[in-house]
Amino acid sequence: MGICASCPSNPSCSVCTEYIDGGSLRKKVDPPVRLTLQDSVTGKNYTGKLLVISRVGMLIETEAPNNTYEVNIDGEINAEVSPVFHKGLEEQGVTAFDITKVARLKDQDTRLSRDEYEYLFMNKRELVDHLTEDLEDDVKNKVRDALKSELLKSELLEQLQVGTTFKYEKGHLKQISGNKEPLLTEKLMMTMMQDALRDNEPKRDTIIDEDTERYIDIHSIPLGYQSGGFLSFDITDIVRKEKELMEEQWESFRDVVFAISNGKVQLVKKETIAEIVKGYKMEAVFDLKSANQLNEVRQRLKDILLKAKMPVAFHYRILLTVQEGLTNALKHAGNGHMEVLENETNLLFIIKDKGKGIRLQDIPRATLIKGYSTSSTLGQGFHLMTTYTDQLYIKSDGSGTIIILEFNKKSNGNNETNILTAPE
Repeated sequence: MGICASCPSNPSCSVCTEYIDGGSLRKKVDPPVRLTLQDSVTGKNYTGKLLVISRVGMLIETEAPNNTYEVNIDGEINAEVSPVFHKGLEEQGVTAFDITKVARLKDQDTRLSRDEYEYLFMNKRELVDHLTEDLEDDVKNKVRDALKSELLKSELLEQLQVGTTFKYEKGHLKQISGNKEPLLTEKLMMTMMQDALRDNEPKRDTIIDEDTERYIDIHSIPLGYQSGGFLSFDITDIVRKEKELMEEQWESFRDVVFAISNGKVQLVKKETIAEIVKGYKMEAVFDLKSANQLNEVRQRLKDILLKAKMPVAFHYRILLTVQEGLTNALKHAGNGHMEVLENETNLLFIIKDKGKGIRLQDIPRATLIKGYSTSSTLGQGFHLMTTYTDQLYIKSDGSGTIIILEFNKKSNGNNETNILTAPE
């Protein structure tokens, strides 16, 4: 026998209460209360939902294996529990526990106090009514409505499964829900709250753990004089999905650009560049901070082209193409870096900048439509690079742009790509 599908919200069913000790004090917890189970041996944390409570036992929905745990509920109740085997429960992801110890500030016990017990099973709205019963009639309903509104907000946050919530009061932090999050340090949270209180506006930050590739979105919210709260969300799955979608989009654009340029233009990742330049010898390096340097660079490039025995008929096209790349870097990033490499058959010009890059969806038009211009790093005139190079490689993202212009010493100019003309 197991629990029914509607437990614990079905008032006419008492099956779930029979799996723990406690006699007439066994009560359903509706709605279930979220809690954390920490393995007493390994320290590993598991999440769970408290379905049934008595002063000596708990019925918890959890994926935690049958071990002894320290249970934390709302940061208010800390108890040690030991599993009790019942056939059929484990398959439903539910475990019955005996309470073996309840830890408090001044003492400990083997059972919950009456106050702790009532806190867990009593309907919170009934509790609001009970606590406000002695107020004057003219304010009672107003106070009840306000408290129940705040209770509803709390329940909505609970249903959203906010990673962790904290209360801040006069320099002290108290966790009020969720699992303990090691990425949320007290120093970070104190600094965020001080900024929020100073500016009297919420603050937001994203914490990134590069080792585990986890992302925590945290918000500090000022609520009054020296008081506030924190909400944190584990957005790891969202970020991971976004990265997967961006990768799929990048691959689609890569294939489109490759196809419509007949393989001449290739979108590449940064790690691919090492393979492209393998076997090449460095001939020159240029760092540009001003357009005034372009003439000097042009003169030096003429010498490099002669030394590489590049046919003179190709010089103008190469110099014009390289100048377009450098001009774009200076215009959109404020500076640029160029390396010139050579092997037996080719010259490579690698132009790098740290601008904001070109939007992925603009690359096909920027490379293949004559006269097309964007405000990104690859701007107007970029079609010249596509036309006059034998091979063009592009790496562009938020960290900057790298373009590699490849010129064959013998075939340059014989492999021009047909360029579409932008409408007037």
